[in-house]
Amino acid sequence: PPPAQPAGGGAPSGPAAAASKQAAAVSSRVQGDRLLRQLNAELLDLQRRGRAHLASKKGPTAAEGVTAEARGRAMGLVAEVLLGASEAVLADLRAAAEASTSKEEAFEASISRHFAFVVTAGAGLAAPFDLRAQLVRLAALLDARSLLGALEVQARGRLAAPCSGDARLLAALERGFYPLTEAVKASLVT
Repeated sequence: PPPAQPAGGGAPSGPAAAASKQAAAVSSRVQGDRLLRQLNAELLDLQRRGRAHLASKKGPTAAEGVTAEARGRAMGLVAEVLLGASEAVLADLRAAAEASTSKEEAFEASISRHFAFVVTAGAGLAAPFDLRAQLVRLAALLDARSLLGALEVQARGRLAAPCSGDARLLAALERGFYPLTEAVKASLVT
């Protein structure tokens, strides 16, 4: 039998106490999640209003005020992370070919995994934790057209080279890259 409760209505013990602690922990976690989501929404609204305010001002915008050297450095860093992701996908593709697994599925999954930071950049987070996602968001603000070009022409082109002649791999490449280009476009509004 479970231990008796102390006289005078003390704290419950045994399974009832454990269930009560667990319920309190879940409630606290749910409340914390709700508060973080509310804070994120408020920060996104402030960012949107700040961009709208800057766009309404006459004279150079914030992006136009960035020196060519700083812009070049930022775009160079983004090119490096895109190249790194592309190389990782190519390594996975070679490994899938050696392992005789479904190359199309492995290719698409690898693109999703190694380019996840691009999707994160447009995910509606006020401040992405991944530095690569922050770089993509910065590059989108500085020069979205160049960023899309780097993603679509350079990264996709690099990954398309070993796919030449294989329609299924090219289709997997397109399916994998569509969310990336959409995320870059979305990062302009978040």
